[in-house]
Amino acid sequence: MIRKILIANRGEIAVRVIRACKDLGIKTVAVYSACDKDSYHVFLADEAVCIGDSEVKESYLKIDNIIQAAKNTNADAIHPGYGFLSESYEFARQVVDNNFIFIGPSLDVLKKINDKNAIKEEISKMGVPIILGQNYSDFLKHPIVGYPIMIKSKFGGGGEGIRLVNNEQEFKKVSIELKKEFCNSKLYVEKYISSYKHIEIQLISDKCGNVSAMPERDCSLQVGFQKIIEETPSTISDDKLIKELKDTAILIFKELKYDGIGTVEFLVDDKNNYYFLEINGRIQVEHAISEVIADIDLVKEQIRIVDGGKNKFPTYILPKRYAIECRIKAIDTENNFFPSIGRINIFNIPSGNNIRIDTYVYQGYELKPYYDSLIYKVIVYGDTRDTTIRRMYNYLDEFIICGIKTNIDYLQSILNSDELKKGDYGFCSQRG
Repeated sequence: MIRKILIANRGEIAVRVIRACKDLGIKTVAVYSACDKDSYHVFLADEAVCIGDSEVKESYLKIDNIIQAAKNTNADAIHPGYGFLSESYEFARQVVDNNFIFIGPSLDVLKKINDKNAIKEEISKMGVPIILGQNYSDFLKHPIVGYPIMIKSKFGGGGEGIRLVNNEQEFKKVSIELKKEFCNSKLYVEKYISSYKHIEIQLISDKCGNVSAMPERDCSLQVGFQKIIEETPSTISDDKLIKELKDTAILIFKELKYDGIGTVEFLVDDKNNYYFLEINGRIQVEHAISEVIADIDLVKEQIRIVDGGKNKFPTYILPKRYAIECRIKAIDTENNFFPSIGRINIFNIPSGNNIRIDTYVYQGYELKPYYDSLIYKVIVYGDTRDTTIRRMYNYLDEFIICGIKTNIDYLQSILNSDELKKGDYGFCSQRG
């Protein structure tokens, strides 16, 4: 039985996991970098350990330091959150080798899904459509994918390590950049689909093969391949297609013997053809909208299942309402979305019956230049999609954040657009 969990992450996801643990009566250990000593997750946890300097590579990516912190605090398990080491097979292996429980899928599954090109080949053998692609080295010798293409790192994630390439000259430049960025040459190439919806199926699966599919999430609204607004259920009106996506996701999890919480992602084009994109073996940033439309705490379920519990939900989990999430970031939208740092001097957040806000910042908190710019996840829900969109717009109006720049006005402009209101934004614009 898990009695104490170390959270190997920071920011709002660390706060989110700590709160779930408190509800379950589980003690928590926070880890933090030198400049994160005043972060809210440090105060909220039962114990806190500094694991290194401010730079990510000297702290939150230091596997040895995290493992040692777990040993020193007598933790039973380690929760990776999202980002950082959350999908690292090597991290999960060391967690298990040191006799801790890794709160995520089994090592065998994580190893399979870690290589994005290899997992696509395996998924294709299941009869699931995939996007035409090649390994980088094969593309150089004999390209079968024509421009425009996507060039990706096999070890990217969360929108990182992805580039759109329109011609051979761009390809050479971008491949060099990605090799340098990810310290390896393990890249692959994919055909670019210009008009599509990015649809995710959130799944709950136990060690006995009982798999449940939650209502689909639409994550098509992105900037630079970074998601900024998500909604559930999607505006796809073809019920047969949605069921097929769910059944396909369930099939994939059953074939892989996936255990725990995870997501299968698809691209759906404007002719309702769908293609497998990837599997995320972790809790995702946008998990909250799935939680509020079904009244399910996914983090608690994640912990409960890895601790030997069974999936208690039906195969198809039905939505009780609509939900939208906006990601408020500390960025300057008028200056190429450049990160904004500084102290939050004045601070007010909205409250009400139909809103949830996940955050780690507070009045007086100083944002540092080392980490992701996400500061608030605003989740709004309602009985209809139109009502939910209108509520989100109005709630964003109530935010007061002084001392830094944010993307709130930019988010409101999207919410007020005809494309979003009609729900066809995935098919009428490309990701920038």
